Amino acid sequence: MNTIVKTAVFPIYPDTIDVVRYIAKFRTDIKITELLSMPGSGICGKDASYIDNREPSGFIVKPYSNAQFENWDHLMVLQHETLGLTRADNYNTIYKPFLDKAYAKSKSITMTNEIHKLSLSGDLDIEKNNDSCFTTSTKRFAVLHPTKVYTIFIGGLLAEANSFEIFLNLYGELSKVLKVSAFSSALNSSVCGVHDIRNLLYNRSYPETDKIYMLHDLIEQEYKKAHSKVVLIHLAESLMPVSDHYTSGFGVIPYLALQAIQPDYSICCLPIDYVNPSLIFDIETDIDKRFGFSVEKWHVSNVIMDHLVAEE
Repeated sequence: MNTIVKTAVFPIYPDTIDVVRYIAKFRTDIKITELLSMPGSGICGKDASYIDNREPSGFIVKPYSNAQFENWDHLMVLQHETLGLTRADNYNTIYKPFLDKAYAKSKSITMTNEIHKLSLSGDLDIEKNNDSCFTTSTKRFAVLHPTKVYTIFIGGLLAEANSFEIFLNLYGELSKVLKVSAFSSALNSSVCGVHDIRNLLYNRSYPETDKIYMLHDLIEQEYKKAHSKVVLIHLAESLMPVSDHYTSGFGVIPYLALQAIQPDYSICCLPIDYVNPSLIFDIETDIDKRFGFSVEKWHVSNVIMDHLVAEE
């Protein structure tokens, strides 16, 4: 019989709510008993789904200053980046004050790989997450052969278009009946039991060509080791520039990563205000030319993009 761990999740923002929904729906070993965010956050005192105008979740978000430590034994810390703050300042402002309280109450803590690295307290009782080690040796020029297992790719025209939630839902549902190897570049992927490939894709010490070989090798190694029937690949980054003003990283990371795989099936997510047949046709054509595969399914998010703000 599996032990169910009573868990608080912190902080709750639009970029962390996907993980909460995944845990509540698919993780039978975790029971969420408290959702916490920064004092003064607009979500405090409201249902968690208010944050993205979705159906009520039944969880009311509290400021961490009102945390009821007796209601949980474990703290799951998710990564939220704040505009205008460096990652170190973000850690010291948002995370450290509450982590110190949780540590003083002898709570166990799980955090993302990035926050783990930013942690300034070496004596915290931190559970290390799945952070794959990447190695490279001699220069390679070999052909990358397609994976011999069914491969599904999930991405989005914009990073905000719920692609991570779609990926987690697909991972949860498929895992009920199949062995699945899942890989994601999302900030909070490492706490969801999937392989975090963000460290590989953003590591400046590796040449770009080596990253392609290394990602391909990692996928091959992991699905063979797990005897998986399906491979899921999720990229949190925007697939392409939206406009000259809103470049979305120019789609550089997706272009690099998608050289390592050839999807058998793909799902593309986009905001509702981009639902236009002619625009979708143009996007499909661009993806086909840019990445060499077709989009089988479109997921429409209720996220509405403010074009004026994006251009400014």
